[in-house]
Amino acid sequence: MQKADHDVRRLKINQQALREKLKLIHIDPEKLTESTITRKTYLYSPINGYVSHVYVNIGKYVNPTDVLIELINPSDIHLGLKVFEKDISKLKIGQKVIAYSNHYPDKQYECRIILISQKVNEDHSIEVHCHFDQYDKSLLPGMYMNADIDLNNIDAMTLPEEAVVSFEDKDYIFIQSEDGRYLMRPVFPGLRENKLIEIKNAESYQNNKIVIKGSYGLLMALKNKDVE
Repeated sequence: MQKADHDVRRLKINQQALREKLKLIHIDPEKLTESTITRKTYLYSPINGYVSHVYVNIGKYVNPTDVLIELINPSDIHLGLKVFEKDISKLKIGQKVIAYSNHYPDKQYECRIILISQKVNEDHSIEVHCHFDQYDKSLLPGMYMNADIDLNNIDAMTLPEEAVVSFEDKDYIFIQSEDGRYLMRPVFPGLRENKLIEIKNAESYQNNKIVIKGSYGLLMALKNKDVE
């Protein structure tokens, strides 16, 4: 009796385990009878997306650990970057990233760092994962992209690069005087980024009209004259 009771309990455990396995592939054990057994079943994706790769074919035997299908969720695409170990200390979660492809460098995408790997690869780089602020469906998994990472955010007065000219190892801008003339005045440039230049002494020209295009043309016209 003890052995029979033990066997019954073991069979009930096995039966419940099989019921749970069937539920994983969306087969209702309550509706499964001798007359409803079928040689086909459906596999339901846990996410909304599309199939990027199929690793099996009809008739192939698979193990429980085998990967059958690769799925991609287009609503949660991440940007994976390789950053050299010398720059690890400059990174932090939430940092702003500007990404762009080699084919369309002018089309930029804003991202944020969400994960920094703690493992250094053989090529002395680490993996950094970023999330797009606004995902563009034209970006496909596997595409190569470059990225600029904002290390420090500062407020600064800037001018376009073409507004600043160099003359005799000094930097200048042109301002318009009240009588309509263009006067060349010295500036002290700072950081440069995205075709903009920080002007450290910008407060000296806050009330002036500054030339932002054609500055080199004005410089060429003044080269043979006394510089004001």
